[in-house]
Amino acid sequence: MKISANIPDVLYQQLESFAEKEQISIEGLVAIALSSQIALWSTRDYLEEKANWDAFERVLAKVPNIEPDECDCL
Repeated sequence: MKISANIPDVLYQQLESFAEKEQISIEGLVAIALSSQIALWSTRDYLEEKANWDAFERVLAKVPNIEPDECDCL
C-alpha cells in the first residue's frame, strides 16, 4: 500500500539522516517507526483494558510500611 504524508522539513531531515546512518531506505525507516509506535499504543490500550486498580490497591495495602533490610539498600 502506498500513502503520502506532509511532514515538517526538520523532521524529514532527521529521517534522512537516520536512514543514512542505519543504511536503510527512508520508506523502511518510516515503516519501522510506525510499527513501533503502533505496538506501543496497542500495549498501552491492552494494559488499560486489563488493569484492575482495585485489586492492585488491595495487594499494595498488604505491604508493610517499614524500612527495607540493609541488604536491600543501595
